[in-house]
Amino acid sequence: MKRDGQVLDEDGVYRKFMGSHVKSFDMTDPGRLRFFDIFANRLNTRRAIREIVIPEINLLRDEVGDLRELVQRLVELFQKKNGDLDDQ
Repeated sequence: MKRDGQVLDEDGVYRKFMGSHVKSFDMTDPGRLRFFDIFANRLNTRRAIREIVIPEINLLRDEVGDLRELVQRLVELFQKKNGDLDDQ
């Protein structure tokens, strides 16, 4: 692929077929239709994950980071307060 200058796109596609899909493969019609159904579903799934799921995961990751900072501050305040009580 590198030698031929082919590049994978975001969906893992590296080759585009120009013209009719009927001529692209030496398969029976039902086999060809099944292949392209599976291929299209895979592409659509990858796009859906990339466009819908990954942004939500990133938001959750940010929220978890914020919660960790808050918990760390609470722990430090508790330790400071608890340390003040130990001194009395």
